[in-house]
Amino acid sequence: MVAVDPELAARSVHAVAADASTMADVAAEMTRHLARAVPHEGYLLIGLDPITYGGSFRGQHNSYSGAMVRRLSHDFVYHDGWGLLDDPLPVRVHGGETGHRLPDYFRPRLREMTAEGVGSEMGLPLIHHGRTVGALLLLRENGSRPFSFDDARHLRQFRDPFASALRHFVASKPLRRARPPARPPGVVVVGADDTIRAATASAWHVLGAFVSPEERDDEQEVFSSVWKIVYLVRRTGAPAVTHVPSPFGWLALDAQPLAGQNAGDIAVTLEPATGEALLPTIAAWYHLTPREQGVVRALLRGEPTRRVARDLHLSPHTLNDHMKAIYRKTGVTSRDELIAGLT
Repeated sequence: MVAVDPELAARSVHAVAADASTMADVAAEMTRHLARAVPHEGYLLIGLDPITYGGSFRGQHNSYSGAMVRRLSHDFVYHDGWGLLDDPLPVRVHGGETGHRLPDYFRPRLREMTAEGVGSEMGLPLIHHGRTVGALLLLRENGSRPFSFDDARHLRQFRDPFASALRHFVASKPLRRARPPARPPGVVVVGADDTIRAATASAWHVLGAFVSPEERDDEQEVFSSVWKIVYLVRRTGAPAVTHVPSPFGWLALDAQPLAGQNAGDIAVTLEPATGEALLPTIAAWYHLTPREQGVVRALLRGEPTRRVARDLHLSPHTLNDHMKAIYRKTGVTSRDELIAGLT
Protein backbone atom coordinates (compact mmCIF):
# COMPACT_ATOMS: atom_id res chain seq x y z
CA MET A 1 0.00 0.00 0.00
CA VAL A 2 1.40 3.40 -1.06
CA ALA A 3 0.68 6.66 0.79
CA VAL A 4 -1.19 9.20 -1.36
CA ASP A 5 -1.53 12.89 -0.50
CA PRO A 6 -5.28 13.66 -0.64
CA GLU A 7 -4.68 17.34 -1.42
CA LEU A 8 -2.35 16.59 -4.35
CA ALA A 9 -4.86 14.06 -5.64
CA ALA A 10 -7.67 16.59 -5.20
CA ARG A 11 -5.84 19.21 -7.26
CA SER A 12 -5.36 16.72 -10.08
CA VAL A 13 -9.02 15.63 -9.94
CA HIS A 14 -10.15 19.28 -9.84
CA ALA A 15 -8.19 20.00 -13.01
CA VAL A 16 -9.79 17.05 -14.80
CA ALA A 17 -13.25 17.88 -13.44
CA ALA A 18 -13.12 21.42 -14.84
CA ASP A 19 -12.77 20.12 -18.40
CA ALA A 20 -14.60 16.79 -18.11
CA SER A 21 -17.82 16.36 -20.05
CA THR A 22 -18.82 13.14 -18.27
CA MET A 23 -18.63 11.67 -14.79
CA ALA A 24 -16.64 8.78 -16.23
CA ASP A 25 -13.60 11.06 -16.63
CA VAL A 26 -13.87 12.34 -13.05
CA ALA A 27 -14.33 8.85 -11.63
CA ALA A 28 -11.35 7.51 -13.56
CA GLU A 29 -9.08 10.28 -12.23
CA MET A 30 -10.26 9.81 -8.63
CA THR A 31 -9.69 6.09 -8.69
CA ARG A 32 -6.36 6.40 -10.51
CA HIS A 33 -5.00 8.11 -7.40
CA LEU A 34 -6.87 5.87 -4.96
CA ALA A 35 -5.63 2.66 -6.57
CA ARG A 36 -2.16 3.17 -5.11
CA ALA A 37 -3.45 3.49 -1.54
CA VAL A 38 -6.57 1.31 -1.74
CA PRO A 39 -6.31 -1.26 -4.55
CA HIS A 40 -9.65 -2.20 -6.13
CA GLU A 41 -10.96 -3.84 -9.29
CA GLY A 42 -14.05 -1.74 -9.90
CA TYR A 43 -15.76 1.49 -8.88
CA LEU A 44 -19.01 3.42 -9.07
CA LEU A 45 -19.07 7.21 -8.60
CA ILE A 46 -22.56 8.65 -8.09
CA GLY A 47 -23.55 12.31 -8.12
CA LEU A 48 -26.81 13.24 -6.39
CA ASP A 49 -29.30 16.08 -6.49
CA PRO A 50 -28.30 17.61 -3.12
CA ILE A 51 -31.86 18.84 -2.51
CA THR A 52 -33.95 15.71 -3.05
CA TYR A 53 -31.37 12.90 -3.48
CA GLY A 54 -33.88 11.69 -6.07
CA GLY A 55 -31.71 12.17 -9.13
CA SER A 56 -28.32 10.75 -9.90
CA PHE A 57 -25.61 10.70 -12.54
CA ARG A 58 -22.64 8.37 -12.47
CA GLY A 59 -19.30 7.15 -13.78
CA GLN A 60 -18.19 3.57 -13.39
CA HIS A 61 -15.79 0.85 -14.46
CA ASN A 62 -15.96 -2.92 -13.96
CA SER A 63 -18.96 -2.17 -11.78
CA TYR A 64 -22.47 -3.40 -11.10
CA SER A 65 -25.04 -4.26 -13.76
CA GLY A 66 -28.06 -2.07 -14.42
CA ALA A 67 -30.19 -4.52 -12.43
CA MET A 68 -27.88 -4.15 -9.45
CA VAL A 69 -27.96 -0.35 -9.77
CA ARG A 70 -31.75 -0.64 -9.44
CA ARG A 71 -31.26 -2.61 -6.21
CA LEU A 72 -28.80 0.03 -4.98
CA SER A 73 -31.36 2.76 -5.75
CA HIS A 74 -34.06 0.91 -3.82
CA ASP A 75 -31.81 0.46 -0.80
CA PHE A 76 -30.67 4.09 -1.00
CA VAL A 77 -34.23 5.43 -0.83
CA TYR A 78 -35.67 2.98 1.68
CA HIS A 79 -32.65 2.49 3.93
CA ASP A 80 -31.07 5.88 4.69
CA GLY A 81 -28.76 6.19 1.72
CA TRP A 82 -27.08 2.81 2.25
CA GLY A 83 -26.30 3.88 5.80
CA LEU A 84 -23.92 6.55 4.47
CA LEU A 85 -25.90 9.79 4.72
CA ASP A 86 -26.36 10.13 8.48
CA ASP A 87 -23.88 7.53 9.69
CA PRO A 88 -21.19 8.47 12.23
CA LEU A 89 -18.80 6.25 10.27
CA PRO A 90 -17.27 8.25 7.40
CA VAL A 91 -16.72 5.01 5.44
CA ARG A 92 -18.91 1.91 5.27
CA VAL A 93 -17.56 -1.52 4.29
CA HIS A 94 -19.72 -4.46 3.23
CA GLY A 95 -18.38 -7.96 2.76
CA GLY A 96 -15.12 -6.93 4.41
CA GLU A 97 -13.18 -7.38 7.62
CA THR A 98 -14.44 -4.45 9.71
CA GLY A 99 -16.41 -6.59 12.12
CA HIS A 100 -19.58 -4.45 12.23
CA ARG A 101 -22.95 -6.17 11.90
CA LEU A 102 -24.65 -5.97 8.52
CA PRO A 103 -28.18 -4.51 8.55
CA ASP A 104 -30.85 -7.10 7.82
CA TYR A 105 -31.92 -5.44 4.57
CA PHE A 106 -28.39 -5.79 3.23
CA ARG A 107 -28.15 -9.57 3.39
CA PRO A 108 -30.01 -10.22 0.09
CA ARG A 109 -27.85 -7.55 -1.56
CA LEU A 110 -24.71 -9.30 -0.32
CA ARG A 111 -25.83 -12.46 -2.12
CA GLU A 112 -26.47 -10.43 -5.29
CA MET A 113 -23.03 -8.82 -4.97
CA THR A 114 -21.47 -12.28 -4.89
CA ALA A 115 -23.48 -13.35 -7.94
CA GLU A 116 -22.13 -10.32 -9.81
CA GLY A 117 -18.56 -11.25 -8.92
CA VAL A 118 -18.13 -8.68 -6.14
CA GLY A 119 -16.71 -9.97 -2.88
CA SER A 120 -16.32 -6.70 -0.98
CA GLU A 121 -17.64 -3.14 -1.31
CA MET A 122 -16.50 0.05 0.43
CA GLY A 123 -18.62 3.22 0.29
CA LEU A 124 -17.55 6.81 0.86
CA PRO A 125 -20.19 9.56 1.18
CA LEU A 126 -19.14 12.78 -0.55
CA ILE A 127 -20.30 15.70 1.62
CA HIS A 128 -19.64 19.31 0.67
CA HIS A 129 -20.66 22.27 2.85
CA GLY A 130 -22.96 20.01 4.85
CA ARG A 131 -24.76 18.55 1.82
CA THR A 132 -24.32 15.05 0.46
CA VAL A 133 -23.49 15.51 -3.22
CA GLY A 134 -22.62 11.91 -4.05
CA ALA A 135 -20.95 8.67 -3.06
CA LEU A 136 -18.00 6.62 -4.24
CA LEU A 137 -18.17 2.83 -4.10
CA LEU A 138 -14.99 0.79 -4.50
CA LEU A 139 -15.33 -2.89 -5.39
CA ARG A 140 -13.12 -5.94 -5.00
CA GLU A 141 -13.82 -9.15 -6.86
CA ASN A 142 -14.66 -12.50 -5.35
CA GLY A 143 -11.43 -14.09 -4.22
CA SER A 144 -9.63 -10.78 -3.66
CA ARG A 145 -8.63 -9.64 -0.17
CA PRO A 146 -11.70 -8.00 1.45
CA PHE A 147 -11.59 -4.32 2.36
CA SER A 148 -10.35 -3.70 5.89
CA PHE A 149 -10.26 -1.04 8.61
CA ASP A 150 -6.91 0.06 7.22
CA ASP A 151 -8.43 0.55 3.75
CA ALA A 152 -11.29 2.54 5.30
CA ARG A 153 -8.82 4.71 7.18
CA HIS A 154 -7.02 5.56 3.94
CA LEU A 155 -10.23 6.17 1.99
CA ARG A 156 -11.86 8.57 4.46
CA GLN A 157 -9.01 11.06 3.96
CA PHE A 158 -10.41 11.66 0.47
CA ARG A 159 -14.01 12.44 1.46
CA ASP A 160 -13.80 16.23 1.58
CA PRO A 161 -11.40 16.81 -1.35
CA PHE A 162 -13.29 14.40 -3.62
CA ALA A 163 -16.64 15.95 -2.64
CA SER A 164 -15.19 19.33 -3.58
CA ALA A 165 -13.99 17.91 -6.90
CA LEU A 166 -17.44 16.48 -7.66
CA ARG A 167 -19.01 19.84 -6.92
CA HIS A 168 -16.36 21.44 -9.19
CA PHE A 169 -17.35 19.08 -12.04
CA VAL A 170 -20.85 20.59 -11.93
CA ALA A 171 -20.21 24.20 -10.88
CA SER A 172 -17.18 24.86 -13.08
CA LYS A 173 -19.53 24.71 -16.07
CA PRO A 174 -21.16 28.08 -16.80
CA LEU A 175 -24.92 28.15 -16.35
CA ARG A 176 -26.37 27.84 -19.83
CA ARG A 177 -29.81 27.42 -21.35
CA ALA A 178 -30.79 23.75 -21.61
CA ARG A 179 -30.49 22.58 -25.21
CA PRO A 180 -32.23 19.22 -25.47
CA PRO A 181 -32.54 17.45 -28.83
CA ALA A 182 -35.37 18.67 -31.02
CA ARG A 183 -37.82 16.13 -29.61
CA PRO A 184 -40.86 16.21 -27.33
CA PRO A 185 -40.35 15.55 -23.58
CA GLY A 186 -39.38 11.97 -22.82
CA VAL A 187 -41.74 9.73 -20.84
CA VAL A 188 -40.97 6.48 -19.05
CA VAL A 189 -43.69 4.35 -17.43
CA VAL A 190 -42.51 2.02 -14.66
CA GLY A 191 -44.85 -0.78 -13.63
CA ALA A 192 -45.74 -1.75 -10.09
CA ASP A 193 -43.45 -4.76 -10.58
CA ASP A 194 -40.51 -2.44 -11.42
CA THR A 195 -40.46 -3.28 -15.11
CA ILE A 196 -40.26 -0.62 -17.81
CA ARG A 197 -43.77 -0.81 -19.29
CA ALA A 198 -43.23 1.84 -21.93
CA ALA A 199 -40.78 4.55 -22.95
CA THR A 200 -40.82 7.12 -25.71
CA ALA A 201 -38.02 7.46 -28.24
CA SER A 202 -37.15 10.80 -26.60
CA ALA A 203 -36.64 9.09 -23.25
CA TRP A 204 -34.31 6.51 -24.78
CA HIS A 205 -32.34 9.28 -26.47
CA VAL A 206 -32.00 11.57 -23.44
CA LEU A 207 -31.22 8.84 -20.90
CA GLY A 208 -28.93 7.10 -23.35
CA ALA A 209 -26.62 10.10 -23.09
CA PHE A 210 -25.88 9.11 -19.46
CA VAL A 211 -24.36 5.75 -20.41
CA SER A 212 -21.59 4.58 -22.71
CA PRO A 213 -22.37 4.03 -26.42
CA GLU A 214 -22.14 0.25 -26.06
CA GLU A 215 -24.82 0.33 -23.31
CA ARG A 216 -27.42 2.38 -25.19
CA ASP A 217 -29.41 -0.64 -26.36
CA ASP A 218 -29.52 -2.14 -22.85
CA GLU A 219 -32.81 -1.21 -21.14
CA GLN A 220 -31.47 -1.87 -17.63
CA GLU A 221 -28.51 0.45 -18.21
CA VAL A 222 -30.35 3.25 -20.03
CA PHE A 223 -33.14 3.58 -17.47
CA SER A 224 -30.96 3.16 -14.37
CA SER A 225 -31.07 6.95 -13.83
CA VAL A 226 -34.81 6.96 -13.05
CA TRP A 227 -34.89 4.48 -10.18
CA LYS A 228 -34.18 6.80 -7.26
CA ILE A 229 -37.01 9.18 -8.15
CA VAL A 230 -39.33 6.21 -8.84
CA TYR A 231 -38.64 4.70 -5.42
CA LEU A 232 -38.99 8.09 -3.76
CA VAL A 233 -42.52 8.35 -5.18
CA ARG A 234 -43.29 4.76 -4.15
CA ARG A 235 -42.11 5.42 -0.60
CA THR A 236 -44.04 8.67 -0.11
CA GLY A 237 -47.01 8.11 -2.42
CA ALA A 238 -46.61 11.69 -3.65
CA PRO A 239 -45.26 13.22 -6.88
CA ALA A 240 -41.61 14.23 -6.84
CA VAL A 241 -39.24 16.22 -9.03
CA THR A 242 -35.47 16.09 -9.14
CA HIS A 243 -32.85 17.92 -11.21
CA VAL A 244 -29.60 16.60 -12.66
CA PRO A 245 -26.96 17.94 -15.05
CA SER A 246 -26.93 16.23 -18.43
CA PRO A 247 -25.10 16.67 -21.75
CA PHE A 248 -28.15 18.70 -22.85
CA GLY A 249 -28.14 21.04 -19.83
CA TRP A 250 -30.10 20.74 -16.59
CA LEU A 251 -32.73 18.03 -16.76
CA ALA A 252 -35.90 17.69 -14.66
CA LEU A 253 -37.25 14.23 -13.83
CA ASP A 254 -40.90 14.66 -12.80
CA ALA A 255 -42.34 11.42 -11.38
CA GLN A 256 -46.09 10.98 -10.84
CA PRO A 257 -48.06 7.97 -9.55
CA LEU A 258 -50.74 6.89 -12.02
CA ALA A 259 -54.37 6.14 -11.11
CA GLY A 260 -57.27 4.04 -12.37
CA GLN A 261 -56.41 0.89 -14.29
CA ASN A 262 -52.74 1.85 -14.11
CA ALA A 263 -52.65 2.35 -10.33
CA GLY A 264 -49.27 1.32 -8.99
CA ASP A 265 -47.46 2.45 -12.12
CA ILE A 266 -45.31 5.59 -12.12
CA ALA A 267 -44.76 7.94 -15.06
CA VAL A 268 -41.48 9.86 -15.24
CA THR A 269 -41.35 12.86 -17.56
CA LEU A 270 -37.94 14.10 -18.74
CA GLU A 271 -37.64 17.71 -19.88
CA PRO A 272 -35.37 20.75 -19.54
CA ALA A 273 -35.28 22.12 -15.97
CA THR A 274 -36.04 25.82 -15.77
CA GLY A 275 -37.13 28.69 -13.55
CA GLU A 276 -37.59 28.87 -9.80
CA ALA A 277 -38.04 25.09 -9.52
CA LEU A 278 -34.42 24.64 -10.59
CA LEU A 279 -33.04 27.41 -8.38
CA PRO A 280 -32.55 25.44 -5.10
CA THR A 281 -30.43 22.83 -6.89
CA ILE A 282 -28.44 25.49 -8.72
CA ALA A 283 -27.94 27.37 -5.44
CA ALA A 284 -26.61 24.23 -3.75
CA TRP A 285 -24.13 23.41 -6.51
CA TYR A 286 -23.03 27.00 -7.26
CA HIS A 287 -23.00 28.15 -3.61
CA LEU A 288 -25.54 30.94 -3.96
CA THR A 289 -26.37 32.53 -0.61
CA PRO A 290 -30.01 32.97 0.52
CA ARG A 291 -29.77 36.68 -0.31
CA GLU A 292 -28.39 35.91 -3.78
CA GLN A 293 -31.22 33.44 -4.34
CA GLY A 294 -33.70 36.18 -3.46
CA VAL A 295 -32.10 38.43 -6.07
CA VAL A 296 -32.29 35.69 -8.72
CA ARG A 297 -35.98 35.04 -7.94
CA ALA A 298 -36.75 38.72 -8.42
CA LEU A 299 -34.82 38.79 -11.69
CA LEU A 300 -36.71 35.72 -12.91
CA ARG A 301 -39.96 37.60 -12.28
CA GLY A 302 -38.67 40.31 -14.62
CA GLU A 303 -38.52 43.03 -11.97
CA PRO A 304 -36.45 46.13 -12.84
CA THR A 305 -33.27 46.63 -10.87
CA ARG A 306 -34.59 49.55 -8.81
CA ARG A 307 -37.62 47.58 -7.71
CA VAL A 308 -35.46 44.56 -6.80
CA ALA A 309 -33.32 46.79 -4.57
CA ARG A 310 -36.39 48.37 -2.96
CA ASP A 311 -38.23 45.08 -2.37
CA LEU A 312 -35.15 43.44 -0.84
CA HIS A 313 -34.26 46.55 1.20
CA LEU A 314 -30.89 46.89 -0.50
CA SER A 315 -29.00 49.92 -1.71
CA PRO A 316 -28.27 49.97 -5.47
CA HIS A 317 -24.58 49.52 -4.66
CA THR A 318 -25.21 46.43 -2.50
CA LEU A 319 -27.55 44.93 -5.11
CA ASN A 320 -24.88 45.46 -7.73
CA ASP A 321 -22.36 43.61 -5.54
CA HIS A 322 -24.79 40.70 -5.15
CA MET A 323 -25.36 40.54 -8.90
CA LYS A 324 -21.62 40.53 -9.60
CA ALA A 325 -21.20 37.65 -7.13
CA ILE A 326 -24.02 35.71 -8.81
CA TYR A 327 -22.48 36.24 -12.26
CA ARG A 328 -19.05 35.14 -11.02
CA LYS A 329 -20.36 31.98 -9.33
CA THR A 330 -22.54 30.88 -12.24
CA GLY A 331 -20.08 31.81 -14.99
CA VAL A 332 -22.36 34.29 -16.78
CA THR A 333 -21.60 37.88 -17.72
CA SER A 334 -24.96 39.65 -17.65
CA ARG A 335 -28.51 39.64 -16.34
CA ASP A 336 -29.82 38.47 -19.71
CA GLU A 337 -27.37 35.56 -19.78
CA LEU A 338 -28.32 34.55 -16.23
CA ILE A 339 -32.05 34.57 -17.01
CA ALA A 340 -31.44 32.69 -20.26
CA GLY A 341 -29.57 30.00 -18.33
CA LEU A 342 -32.56 29.45 -16.04
CA THR A 343 -35.42 29.68 -18.53
